[in-house]
Amino acid sequence: MLNSDVLSPSQQNELKVNTFGSSLRTRALEALICGAASSVSACTITSASPAPTAIRQLSEFEREHFKEPVITKVEIKSAKVDDGVIITKGKLYFDDLDLKFTTYQPESRQGDIPLVIVLPILGGGEGIDEYFGRALCRAGFASGCMERPGSTLRDKESIDQLNTRFQSAVETQRAFISWIVGEGGIDRDKIGCIGLSMGGMLATVLKSVDRRIGWAALCLAGADLPDVLIHSNEIRALRWGGEKMQEQGISVRELQAELREGLQHDPSYYAQTLDPRSILFISADFDLTMPHRNSELLWECLHRPMRITVPTEHYTSFLLIWWITPQIINFAYEQFDLPKPPMEQD
Repeated sequence: MLNSDVLSPSQQNELKVNTFGSSLRTRALEALICGAASSVSACTITSASPAPTAIRQLSEFEREHFKEPVITKVEIKSAKVDDGVIITKGKLYFDDLDLKFTTYQPESRQGDIPLVIVLPILGGGEGIDEYFGRALCRAGFASGCMERPGSTLRDKESIDQLNTRFQSAVETQRAFISWIVGEGGIDRDKIGCIGLSMGGMLATVLKSVDRRIGWAALCLAGADLPDVLIHSNEIRALRWGGEKMQEQGISVRELQAELREGLQHDPSYYAQTLDPRSILFISADFDLTMPHRNSELLWECLHRPMRITVPTEHYTSFLLIWWITPQIINFAYEQFDLPKPPMEQD
């Protein structure tokens, strides 16, 4: 411990400022944790509506539109066991791109186990993906997460490029699933996915076009992507839209019209092909990043599946991840009719 008697007056003042700042940060963190814990009582769970009589059937032409690309090379960067979890990191190579991935498998697994694919938020969110990976392992699931092609809304993409990247993101996830299953130890009849924000929009389409996926948890997702890109408070979306309008000398309405013409894979269309009993939908009451109307639209297009609503904004909802994760895992157990072992809380 520092002895303030041997410090100069300026150093003593600096120490007081740093100590005060540290105390404020500690109190702020404690307040956030307490606030998050108290917010659980304000969360609402709505049961799924009865199965609709007319779920739209996806045609083979639509399904084949998202063709699974060929993996040309697999590179394992590292593999380690940490706290009972086998964590493997590497890259999958395709003809024109390579994508980083991480898989998590319980060290103590016996026989083939279920698999959960995690589709991340727009910014990647590696820490969140790892949290899910470890929690799923403790619950007896293997899991995997792979990055998306490109850096969406950061590469000054054209609308055509955005459309192509959305399609490629779904296609490469299909290849990722095939590779994990092909490595062995996976029950190929028990595969689910968790999609977060933009990942939830992709997961909606992925579940629609890939019959192997039995259930999906769609978190903070929405529909009508052209409308989301125009009205979201997400910095990337605001910057991308501003650049496009300035470059082309067009108005907000004109940009939205171009987006509606150019983006061809909206989740609202594919959501109509899904059985609501296989979907868990999670939304945030005060979300401005995924606007409320877009979240509501996707929920309606999904035929009103089971829904959890949290009293937070988009990013602050992750303060409740410790409570949301067991809800997702319990849903997965029910979908696959699995016994529910006791789970630890982080």
